[in-house]
Amino acid sequence: MTTLPISIILIFCLIKRGFTCSCVRKDADWTFGRAEFVSRVVVEKSELITGNGGLLERIYTVTHVDIYKPPECTLPTQVLTATDSATCGVRLSVGQEVVLAGTIRTSFLRIGLCAHGIISRSDAERLRTTKN
Repeated sequence: MTTLPISIILIFCLIKRGFTCSCVRKDADWTFGRAEFVSRVVVEKSELITGNGGLLERIYTVTHVDIYKPPECTLPTQVLTATDSATCGVRLSVGQEVVLAGTIRTSFLRIGLCAHGIISRSDAERLRTTKN
């Protein structure tokens, strides 16, 4: 009789786990090495948009303050991420200064918890010196 409620709870937990970000956080060296760009930015604006497949995504408008790992192109000022950490999104605040690492798309930057995201300023400074 008690196994039914336990089974239901277990099934719920497994389903919930399947719809959340389950990646293992990477260290700064790995993140810096894999990123197409690493830049210290100030977040100017935040808005929700409807992305591919009708999913909500968050787009941030940023100002680049210092570029630690420059790409071969001009860095866009639009940063796209999922809306919350359960879908590997990175939450930023307007006015926040932060070091972002991620990939470059045609007209925007892409960040997420799994592959890239945020690294510390001290790690970015250290890695800029050792990787260049």
